[in-house]
Amino acid sequence: MRKIYTGIDIGSDSIKIVVSEVFNKKFHVLASTSVKSHGVRRGLIVDKEKVSDSIKNALKEIESTIGLKVEEAVVTIPSNDRKLSVVSGTTKIIGDEVIGEDIVNCLSDSIIDKVPEDYELITTIPITFKIDDIDNIIDPKGKKGDYLSVKAVMVTAPKKSLFDVLEVCSLCDIEAKDVIFKTIGDYYEARGKDTEKEIGAIFDIGDENISVSIFNKGIIIKDDIINLGSKNIDKDISYIYGIDLA
Repeated sequence: MRKIYTGIDIGSDSIKIVVSEVFNKKFHVLASTSVKSHGVRRGLIVDKEKVSDSIKNALKEIESTIGLKVEEAVVTIPSNDRKLSVVSGTTKIIGDEVIGEDIVNCLSDSIIDKVPEDYELITTIPITFKIDDIDNIIDPKGKKGDYLSVKAVMVTAPKKSLFDVLEVCSLCDIEAKDVIFKTIGDYYEARGKDTEKEIGAIFDIGDENISVSIFNKGIIIKDDIINLGSKNIDKDISYIYGIDLA
């Protein structure tokens, strides 16, 4: 069975879609496109109908290229006002050794009653695990013990900005199978063999703003939005050199 995945990035300047197929454990791009975005301001959706029209235009081009209808996708959501919080949780290990269900239970315990009001949980990223009195465990699977604990980063986003994205997808007859912040995707695209041992930053320069995210050994720990983007840079350059952007 073919494994085909679609990614949709909703930006202030453009809507980008890429369709890839997994073959031999690698992603192979089948089609990609970028169309002018309407209805988005500073990364936030302000007119759902206009945004959905832009996505539909991009989908027409993609579907005509691959000969398949796109019905589901992984979609980027705005980084504006997202929150990063360090959380911890503990669970009793079900059997003789740690399995995936134990890890899920532990992560679930770490976020109970901790998601802020009017926010939605996007993901929980483990930092380290602890089994009984043994800590600083990166991968606890298969290890024996009685209790499993975790220290993690909880990532949440405003419900309104998330639900706006999901509603736009629904207007396009697209099921959002998962959502992701663009800077986290950028990190996994840019990382090298030593990246997860270091502290670094990802700068995502958009049309109207710049997202700055700090990563510590592969874990996002801090981020911010600068309300300046490539549009401002273009205007400054055009003013200095007398270039007409029109």
